[in-house]
Amino acid sequence: MKNITLIFIALLLIQFFSCNDEPIEPTLYGSLEGLVIDEEDQSIISGALITTAPASNSLVTDENGKFIMPSILEGEYEVIVEKTDYSNGRESVIITENGNTQITILLKKKVVSNSSPEIPTDESPMHLSEENELSVELSWTAIDSNQGDSLTFDLLLYSDNSAQFETIGEDITDHFFQLDELKYGTLYFWQIIVKDGVNDPVNGPIWQFETKPFPEYRILFSRKIDNIFQIFSGDQNGNELQLTDSPTPVWRARYNSQRTKIAFISLDGIEKHLYTMNPDGTDIQKVTETIPVESFDEKYLSYCWSPNGANLIYMNYNQLYKIAPDGSGLELITQIASNLSYAYVDWTNDPTTRLIVRTSATNQYDGDLYMLNLDGSAEEQIFSNILGRIGAGSFSVDGNKILFTHDISGFENQDGKQLDARIQVLDLNNNNFYADFSFEKPTGTNDLDPRYSPDGANIIFTNTNNDGVSVKNIYKVKLDDITEERVLLFENAEMPDWK
Repeated sequence: MKNITLIFIALLLIQFFSCNDEPIEPTLYGSLEGLVIDEEDQSIISGALITTAPASNSLVTDENGKFIMPSILEGEYEVIVEKTDYSNGRESVIITENGNTQITILLKKKVVSNSSPEIPTDESPMHLSEENELSVELSWTAIDSNQGDSLTFDLLLYSDNSAQFETIGEDITDHFFQLDELKYGTLYFWQIIVKDGVNDPVNGPIWQFETKPFPEYRILFSRKIDNIFQIFSGDQNGNELQLTDSPTPVWRARYNSQRTKIAFISLDGIEKHLYTMNPDGTDIQKVTETIPVESFDEKYLSYCWSPNGANLIYMNYNQLYKIAPDGSGLELITQIASNLSYAYVDWTNDPTTRLIVRTSATNQYDGDLYMLNLDGSAEEQIFSNILGRIGAGSFSVDGNKILFTHDISGFENQDGKQLDARIQVLDLNNNNFYADFSFEKPTGTNDLDPRYSPDGANIIFTNTNNDGVSVKNIYKVKLDDITEERVLLFENAEMPDWK
């Protein structure tokens, strides 16, 4: 019995000492190093907060974008990086015993919501406005709710004469744009495209405006621009508008009685021919083809419209022709001796449809002023080779008077010079000369190319120094008062017409 008890006690002691000999697990550490950079441009990011899950140390990146955790328990972690204006970065790592784990974490900048600019408003000229000038300033208002966005604009424009929009301004920074040299009576459409550099461009509405109609100026004249004659129109207030911009001279413009077409003389090579155009200077068409316009008296070379605008009459030296404005129906009316030349013609509006013509010789002084019927018959002489040069010879509105000029000095030389040309009127009812519009005519000047106003109340004419090279100006004077003051209408202008 005693032995059994001893054995039991021995077993208990062995079990006791065996339980207290289990080994104790050691704590193991590693290190973690990292670099935080911008995903887009690879720039370093300093001051970023570094934490882990499970939690361990927390710290921020240094000025070089780096961080170090020199002692961190081994295991699996998620490294979390936070930085203002960036989305959080996360990277999984495993820390091993005495190991040095190195990572690079890329941060992506947060996408800040940026709204598109608003549709532009407050247009000027106002949408659907009319009677706008040929120079206008387009303006608009554009708003962007995002502070810091810089707006730029593209401007698109087209007219009812064009096929599509044309971009006439790109990346405009102002809210306005100057348009010049627009056309009369034209409908213009324009649109603003707004750009903020972030969002898609915003298309504004299509606005439209119309320019004022082409002025119905009733006076035509010629003026040299860069030493080339061009045709102008104007009114009694001195307003004027250039109709042509021709590389060759264009002169002696004449309205038809309806003022729907303007005829004029221009060069085709070395020949002078008749042309027509619209009152605004468009649609120029050549009328004469085979027989040009020629005369001994080139300075006062002329032609005329028929009263109904269906025909033109012009001269080719000693022959007088009729032709339709479209170039058809060329017809010889009459001719004179070959040593003479027609120099001026006008067609009366009275029922007799008479013509008044002036002829000229090679010396430009020997010539006649006479009337004849449209078929060239029934010549009625008014002047024949009188002393001093005769000029013009246009009918009054009723056809009862003839307006002409006469150099009363009687001077003659081989150049056809005049010293004192004055405007006179012949009454065909009694063959009396009843006017001399020399009041206020400066000494040493000539009055030339007189024409009646459409109502017959005024006369328009050119005045210039008799030296033959000085500037020419166009004046107006009342017909019923020869002592009325002369009114200067257009400077540096000549060859007037008034319809």
